[in-house]
Amino acid sequence: MIQEDISVSKLLKNYGVNYSSFDNDTKDMIESSSDTKVMTRALEFLVNIVGVSPKRIEKCPSVLYLNPGCLKDNYEELINRGINREKIIGCLHILSSEPGIISETYEYVSKNYGVGTFNKNVSILGVPVSRIQEFERFSSRMSKSAILSAAITTLRPAEVSTILGICEKYGVEPSGSFFQKGVGEITEIVKICLENNLEISGSMFRKSSFEIRRIINICREKNVEITGSVFLKGAEEVGKIIDTCRKHNIPITGSVFRRDSDEIEDIVKVCNELGIPISGTVFLRDADEIRRIHTVCSKYGVELSANVFKKSADEIEEIVKVCQKYGLDITATVFKKSASSLDKSMKFVSENYGRSYLTPLIVVTDANHLKKVFPYLDSRGTLEAVIASPAILGLKFEELIEREKLIESIGEDDVVKGRFNPIYGLSRKKYEEKKEHIQTKGVVVK
Repeated sequence: MIQEDISVSKLLKNYGVNYSSFDNDTKDMIESSSDTKVMTRALEFLVNIVGVSPKRIEKCPSVLYLNPGCLKDNYEELINRGINREKIIGCLHILSSEPGIISETYEYVSKNYGVGTFNKNVSILGVPVSRIQEFERFSSRMSKSAILSAAITTLRPAEVSTILGICEKYGVEPSGSFFQKGVGEITEIVKICLENNLEISGSMFRKSSFEIRRIINICREKNVEITGSVFLKGAEEVGKIIDTCRKHNIPITGSVFRRDSDEIEDIVKVCNELGIPISGTVFLRDADEIRRIHTVCSKYGVELSANVFKKSADEIEEIVKVCQKYGLDITATVFKKSASSLDKSMKFVSENYGRSYLTPLIVVTDANHLKKVFPYLDSRGTLEAVIASPAILGLKFEELIEREKLIESIGEDDVVKGRFNPIYGLSRKKYEEKKEHIQTKGVVVK
């Protein structure tokens, strides 16, 4: 029980925590589950040693009444396991785990799901192994990541089974966002999607059914197409973004909903100042980063294309330096890949096939794919045609072989006037239609 010599509110105030920010249920839990000595040690450790902000504690008050005496041991356990301090603070509730839980769960999850799991899902370390195993019986119906996402919720296995049934009925891949909702709410969101002909995707379940309806109504009132991107924001902000875009004659595309209305105003101001066309990809970056990108591109004479804004200023500079290293002309295409990926591809091509093959449309291909395709085309005597028609590199190796056999079966050449046969450039759908048409004529493709 709380000692009478100091009130809970006064103790928390001493550490900058606003007691009035808690609801009555939380206050009752704190008052009935802790004593001031233990709570003082917990606050001293969290605020003055670890450096947790009082606001963070206000958002996760369970650290004040659920096993407060375990906080230090659990924190040291996580740090010793290599978990980043910022990730721990971001999932503060795991410090309230029962003694031994973190260690047991770490060993089990790292063995069965991989150590990389903790980079994406630190919260799982606060879940007992027995609960994870309860959901593993659904392994044939959901991915490993979905199993762990379900385990960190308060859902019962029976409820998860019902949710999986809904997903299977509508052909939706169950993801973490599904398990943040109850069965009734999921059913309501599915109903809304069906009524409004919206794709039933995981992103829809990040909002409440009430908020989804509000967003739909605002989009209809303002005559804006309802796409998945509008649900990245709340209804009120969606309305502000639409009004801001219309004020500045900005096309209302999906990318604008990655930013708040105030951020859009800042972006417009910077773009107008620097003479940058305000296109969709610009909104992938904030105003400060756009200014940095402009500076880097001006420094190296890089055209400000849409692809450029898919990278940060630092990434752009790295890509430019790699291109300069191999004497490659810098076009918008090269910004589709990372600097390290480009470096690997250019190194392979230059060392084995010469500079004539160092073109943007070739080197944006993954190096491992080039290592399979280039030697094969070289052995066939058709490699030189890849310079004029690099689209062939977009085919999987198995698809390339299959199309080659089809071309051979109809007596056509692989290369026509220095370019690969047009069949190599057909979309997958068009190719299947072409193959079916050829087979109806009795031609056998071996």
